[in-house]
Amino acid sequence: MRTAAGVAALLALAGLAGCTGSSRERAEPAPTRAATDVLKDALVQSSIKAALVAEVGALRVTVHVERGVATLAGTTLDAKTKAGALAAARDTAGVRNVVDRIRVAGP
Repeated sequence: MRTAAGVAALLALAGLAGCTGSSRERAEPAPTRAATDVLKDALVQSSIKAALVAEVGALRVTVHVERGVATLAGTTLDAKTKAGALAAARDTAGVRNVVDRIRVAGP
């Protein structure tokens, strides 16, 4: 008797598991980006990183680029280094905008 009740419960759960909401309730798939756009952003990101190391010496700053928007985050020792890092990013070809998330650790 127990197995029959267990099987019935499993069948009921299996039936419910197949139920989904209406098509309006389904999540839309995330839009994909063209490979060329991803490669352009990676090239811009590499250019910014090279400029930060060569020109400013800001090694504790991370760079993320998406659709030409560069986000700089991390820590610099002084405001001058921060300003230089932001300027280097803004001057990089392919950058449309720069988001500043850099903190100054020093005085």
